[in-house]
Amino acid sequence: MLTLGPLGITTPLALLALAALPLIWLVIRALPPAPREQIFPPTALLANLPNTEETPKKTPPWLAWFRMVALGLLVLGFSGPVLNPVVTPDARPLLIVIDDGWTSAPSWRTVTDEAAQTARAATGPVRLLWTASGRGQSGPLEVLSSNQAAARILAAQPKPVLPDPAWATSALSGLPKGQRIIWFSDGVAHLGSKDFAGKLTQTGTVRLRSVPQGAVAITRAAATSEGYSLGLVAGPAASRSQRLEAVNSRGQRLRETTQAIVPTGVSFALESVIMRDVAALRTGDARSAGGVYLLDAFDRRVRTGLIAERQDDQPLLSDAHYLEEALKTSTDLTRANLTRLVAAGLDALILPDAGELAPQDREALERFVRAGGLLIRTAGPKLLAAGPSPLIPTTLLSEPRTVRGAMTWDNAGKVGVFEPTSPFAGLAIPDDARVTQVAVIAPDTGAAAAASTRDTQTLQIWARLSDGTPLVTARALGKGKVVLFHTTAGPAWSDVAFSGLQVAMLRRVLAQAASSAIPANFVVGTDPLKPVLVLDGFGAFRAPDPQIRPIRPEEAQTLRPSLDQPPGIYEGGGVRWVLQAA
Repeated sequence: MLTLGPLGITTPLALLALAALPLIWLVIRALPPAPREQIFPPTALLANLPNTEETPKKTPPWLAWFRMVALGLLVLGFSGPVLNPVVTPDARPLLIVIDDGWTSAPSWRTVTDEAAQTARAATGPVRLLWTASGRGQSGPLEVLSSNQAAARILAAQPKPVLPDPAWATSALSGLPKGQRIIWFSDGVAHLGSKDFAGKLTQTGTVRLRSVPQGAVAITRAAATSEGYSLGLVAGPAASRSQRLEAVNSRGQRLRETTQAIVPTGVSFALESVIMRDVAALRTGDARSAGGVYLLDAFDRRVRTGLIAERQDDQPLLSDAHYLEEALKTSTDLTRANLTRLVAAGLDALILPDAGELAPQDREALERFVRAGGLLIRTAGPKLLAAGPSPLIPTTLLSEPRTVRGAMTWDNAGKVGVFEPTSPFAGLAIPDDARVTQVAVIAPDTGAAAAASTRDTQTLQIWARLSDGTPLVTARALGKGKVVLFHTTAGPAWSDVAFSGLQVAMLRRVLAQAASSAIPANFVVGTDPLKPVLVLDGFGAFRAPDPQIRPIRPEEAQTLRPSLDQPPGIYEGGGVRWVLQAA
């Protein structure tokens, strides 16, 4: 018996007669209907008139369609249709395979409802194979009753990881042959999916069910001058147009836009004042963990002010010129006087080599830092002449030290390797990044006077020269931080500005100012990174479970999400790390 939904066909071969309907249609349309004879007495008056017979050339369309429908119903009647037939139950063991990764999240309700209905209809034993959440389980698949299987399916949730076909293939070993298999697939070809499909066909007869709505993953997000540039990858059944949302750390939507998915990426226009509060970008139509891109500090454009009011007459000799060129493509940079910039509520301020500030300017700048702002300073003759100040991380000698000259050794003035706890850890150091003169920290005996005016916070040394001389220092001041580059930003004391290293170092420092939503440093330290916020399979923010394992610093660069280390934000030793789902 052939079943078509609630209709059963007892003689399926009779349906082959339907194939003759097109030929019958041509015959009916070609032959006109036979004329009908009718006796009408007055026609005797017309006996002497010429008898011209008129017949239609073709059968009227309505009559042809009526005859075709009648023939079709006749064929269907001969096939023996039965409404709601009683089908012999399939007593074979049932194996329900469900791809429960985030790629199935947009259609999860549909998948689980159909899978549960299938389980309830089973008359034999039922086994469940979850390709994402089952990873790590050992032993044979548990045998369940139909009701038990249906209850477990309805209680399941998608996981924030991808399916693992390789593990699922190994889970099929030892399973008896002759299974009736229904595979609810996400439609995505994962690594090992081909071998898994082959193993399924060896185990039994497979019926494939694909998700009606595919997932869309955000694979990259780069800050631009107008917002973000996103890379989107759509699943086979996904819509080619997606609604994108920018949300804050509480999951509240700040902005949204609808874009067509193209291989080159899409643009998400955002105002700079909104970008500072954006914690994540996500897809709005196909919610999943892969459709959420958590932003770290390097994915935001920091609102930065360069304290240098006038343009330079000799820009190639000006520190402000080199700082502006280094930052204008990666930050929202404003160049103005100190008063205007402090009032603008920016994230960070950069003060090139400057002497003693006016009392009102010094107080305004100190209030900015204590309220949580970031101040970056560069050294030079004016700074050394100004003397100690809370706006300098440490007390400096009044004269710079010359570390490189005509009579110095080859490695003199070379930037040393960055320590693992430094914000610059991992940056490549060009061989031509050399320093000629450097501001030197004064001995401890000379710092007693400054200690009374500076917060008693530990001095941090982020970078050194190869001989150990501090090159970049920092100290917390209130809720903010003051960072000092112990050389000039221009060519007067250093060649670092020409090597590209200065741009990378400044971006690392400014990343610490992007902390209004979910900040995350690009560096790793020495302490384990513990989860502070993770994603579920639908891409929603949630608190981490106690069983989630911390991330070891040495594995952070190559780690992929797993059930015990899901995508999210991890923190340890003052450092944060973002683990993306896609």
